[in-house]
Amino acid sequence: MTDTATDGNPTTSHTVPKDEPPPPYSDNKPAAASEPAPDGEGEFGSPRKRIIWVGACILLYCILAFWYPVWYLDFLGDLCDLNSLYCDDSVTAGYAMMVLGLILAVIGVIVGYFAVSQGNKTLSYVATAGLGLGGVFYVLGALVLMAEVDDPEEIVLALLIANFVEVCIPAAVMIVLAVDVFNVFLNNERHRMLALTTVIYLVFGFMNAICYAYAANYETCTSTTSSLVGPYSVCVDNPLEGEMGCIAAGYFLIVFAAVIRLLMEFEVIAISNPATKVQIQLLVIVLLVIGTLVLCAGYWAYIDEAIAGGSDYGESQRKCLYMAFTLFMIGMCVINAIDMKIVQLWKTCQAAQAAT
Repeated sequence: MTDTATDGNPTTSHTVPKDEPPPPYSDNKPAAASEPAPDGEGEFGSPRKRIIWVGACILLYCILAFWYPVWYLDFLGDLCDLNSLYCDDSVTAGYAMMVLGLILAVIGVIVGYFAVSQGNKTLSYVATAGLGLGGVFYVLGALVLMAEVDDPEEIVLALLIANFVEVCIPAAVMIVLAVDVFNVFLNNERHRMLALTTVIYLVFGFMNAICYAYAANYETCTSTTSSLVGPYSVCVDNPLEGEMGCIAAGYFLIVFAAVIRLLMEFEVIAISNPATKVQIQLLVIVLLVIGTLVLCAGYWAYIDEAIAGGSDYGESQRKCLYMAFTLFMIGMCVINAIDMKIVQLWKTCQAAQAAT
């Protein structure tokens, strides 16, 4: 388009620029169909790195935990074939939902890797559905099984809650990763700190710390009568007191580390000295690592003492279930330590010591 000036020479008019389309990927919005998501903040700011590391923890957990509910379904089927009175549709449904949840989670992780690597929007929908529904079905199945226990004793109730929480922790990570595959929610370092571990540790870790501490200190008392002293009670300590106490101590250390990390992140604790801040960050990592190791040692001692025998009654499968959980916790601990920049913090401390 041209205009004519007063001297007769044509001049080019200023055209209003058209609105440019938004970038194909920004902040927490899905990427274009063929464009991988950009990296975010921190050590695990890369969506591809997250799906590899966190996805590997979920895959390992699902593969090892898969065999116990499958074995139990087969066991229930054999009982039902022997006598219809042993058929229990609710228990069967609970274990079937757990198996379905684990299978969906495995599919979600595998598809999620290709979705994130290729930036494929369709695959991201499939991965999100697999991981999200996998976590939901896994929790619902455990909830159905927990509800089937009628009027449990106090220690049994505490252990039922603990077992349910042990399902909720990996399931919560599955759901968080599902959201991340869809809209890179964890690109933000604070979101990652809150959603991926800290809130999960605070809520579920505190619940299990209380449950195992209560179970460790539980005494079984029997009332009786003697012709010499009259009525009296005989109390017996929990034979697994040491193992359960170790598990509870591990959870308390992890919760303590999560609380300190939250207080530092939201500057409730004001630390002006950079050297002190680095030392506290290292302390949080040390507490997290020690807590995880103590927790796992307690679980390994527990399954060695409480689950004895061969595979005739599912002992091997139950051990696989606990091993799955402990290895999952170790994997998430390593991811946390790296994301908190443990290597960089250690080098900073060494440089400070060398300077002095």
